[in-house]
Amino acid sequence: MNKYSDESRSLLHCKENYPLTENESRKIGEIIDKHSKNLMSKHKFLSVISASNVVSKHFGTKQHDKVTRPCIVLTVLVKGIIPLFEKPFPKELKGITVDVREGGFRFCQQNADEYQTNLRIGCKISSSTCPEKFGSLGGFIEHPQHGLCGITCAHVVLNDYDKYRLRESRTGTVEDSFNIGTIYQPVIRAGNEIGKIVKIVYKEGNESTHGVDLALFKIEKRAPIDGGFPDSQLTSFDAGLVWTKAGIPSDHNRVQKFGCVSGNTTGVIQFDNTVTREIKFDSLMTCDGESNLTTSLFKQYLIKTLHEDIKFCGVGDSGSLVLMKDDTGGDLDLRCIGMVVGLLDDESCVVTPIAPILDELKVYQLKQFTPNILKRISDKLDTVHDTFDRRFGELDNLVRGRQWCSIM
Repeated sequence: MNKYSDESRSLLHCKENYPLTENESRKIGEIIDKHSKNLMSKHKFLSVISASNVVSKHFGTKQHDKVTRPCIVLTVLVKGIIPLFEKPFPKELKGITVDVREGGFRFCQQNADEYQTNLRIGCKISSSTCPEKFGSLGGFIEHPQHGLCGITCAHVVLNDYDKYRLRESRTGTVEDSFNIGTIYQPVIRAGNEIGKIVKIVYKEGNESTHGVDLALFKIEKRAPIDGGFPDSQLTSFDAGLVWTKAGIPSDHNRVQKFGCVSGNTTGVIQFDNTVTREIKFDSLMTCDGESNLTTSLFKQYLIKTLHEDIKFCGVGDSGSLVLMKDDTGGDLDLRCIGMVVGLLDDESCVVTPIAPILDELKVYQLKQFTPNILKRISDKLDTVHDTFDRRFGELDNLVRGRQWCSIM
C-alpha cells in the first residue's frame, strides 16, 4: 500500500469503535445509497465510502479526540487538500456527521506457490490471461451448464486494459467461451493446468445494485474431494450453505476466511454497505480521460480484523470465501456470506456479498459434498448413541446403588 497517515488504523482498533447497530447500519446505508454515485463523480480522489461508530477530531495534534458517534466515513488519498475545481465535502449528510480520513483501497491479487493434489478452498491460483497476477480459489459450484466449477475474482485473471474494457461493456460480462484462458494451480507451469475460464463478470453496481467482481472456471483436473482447506485442521465447508445479507442473524457478526497468503483469520462485519474505488496511478494503460483509471464496487461488506496484530486478509487473498458459523441449530455448520475482493490501508477488508455472486452464476448455493455430510451425520449419531449408553449405564448404577441401600 502507499503511505498514508495512521488515523484510520488507530481508529479501527480503538476501544470506542464497535460495530454499528442494525438500525444504524440500515439508516446510514440508505444515505450512502442515495449520495455515493454523486460523491464519487465529484471527488476524484475519494477512494472509500463507509461508516463507523467513531468520529475523529484534530488528528495529529495533542487535542486528538475520538467521539463515539455513528458517522459516514469518506476516505481520500490525501487529506487536507481540495483538488482544483472541487468543492469541500459536506459536514453531514441527512443529519449524520461526515468524517474525512486518509487512505486507499486496492485489490488483493498476488503470487503463491503451493501445489494441491486435489483442489482446496483458499489455495493459490494463477491464469494465462494475466500471468503477472495471482489470487485465491474461492469455492466450488455445480454450474447448470459447465458442471463442476471454481470461482475467484475477475481482477485476479484480468489485466488493467481488459478489466476496464469489460467495465465499459454493455453487460459487464464475457462468457460461454473456452478461449478466454486457462487457470493454473499454483503457478503457470506445464502440468499445473486445472481448468478453463468460462465466465468473467465485472460490474461496479450503483446505489441499488451490488458490485460484482467474479471469474468462473470449469475444473478439468484435480477435482476437489471435499470442502476442505489447505490447513487440514480446519472444519471443512462441505454443506455449501450461504447466508444472504438479509439472512444473517442480527446477533451474528463474527466471520472467518482462509486465503492463500494470510491463511485462516477471523474478523467482524464492521459495516454492510461500503463503496470502494481503486485509483491506479501506476497503471501502464493509455486511456482517454483519467476516469478510466478507476474501478469502483458498490454495496460491499467492510470487515475488521478480530485481533489487532493479525491482518484479516493480505495481498493475494482475493477470491477467498468469507464464512460464518451457524450456531442457530447447534451444529456449528459454516455458511458463506461473501468473497474477499480487496483491502484498505488500515488493514480492514472489503468483501462482496454472496447473493449477487450466486445470482450471476444462476445457482442458489455453493457445492455440497454429500458423502462428507452423511459421514458427519453418522458421526453425530454415533456420538449421541455413545452418550446415551454412558448415561444409561450411570443411571443403572445409580438405581442399583439405591436398591442396595434399601436392602441394608
